[in-house]
Amino acid sequence: MGSIKIAGKNIVTQSGSNEPTIASNVVFPAGQVIQLVRSSNDLSNITSVTSTSHTQNDGLPYVDITPKQANSQFWMSAMIYGTWGYSIPSLGFCVSTNSGTSYTHQLGGGTDGSGTTWDYSSFMTWGSLGDNGGEFTLHYSDLYKSSFTAGQSNIRFAISYRNVYHSSLQHSFNIGSASDNACRLTIFEVAV
Repeated sequence: MGSIKIAGKNIVTQSGSNEPTIASNVVFPAGQVIQLVRSSNDLSNITSVTSTSHTQNDGLPYVDITPKQANSQFWMSAMIYGTWGYSIPSLGFCVSTNSGTSYTHQLGGGTDGSGTTWDYSSFMTWGSLGDNGGEFTLHYSDLYKSSFTAGQSNIRFAISYRNVYHSSLQHSFNIGSASDNACRLTIFEVAV
């Protein structure tokens, strides 16, 4: 067993034949990606979305993550498949601090990610994407500044969606697919 110390503090430890590990007390410089977690849950097709309220469904990708540092920023990146034609989908991100029992929606506003986004979330299209039933794969992302503690459990990021109401364009849309490759969510924890 060995360790590397600076000023009496361990920065790297190693036990037996295991690989060396960076000690938990090491503080990374601002902007450093600390961890990356990608969704691995099975997917389902969310059909006939008409609700104008922000919502989430576990049939879409979600990521359970345990922060490694306090108050980290999280870069959220999604790829989502959809068919929506003449509707107005609004797609964004949400976070739960109780393993998905309840969520805070509209993450990512403000210049540092500490606020909430405007009502249309991280992605919205006003008008149709092709003909009725057109298919698309979209990529969108946003930044969220957390107030999580290091090691806090039960944190879950997910995809949030709603249908924007407009009297001439209030049609349902579908998102997701039974294929695990149709949608994904990637969360990067970034040191502040």
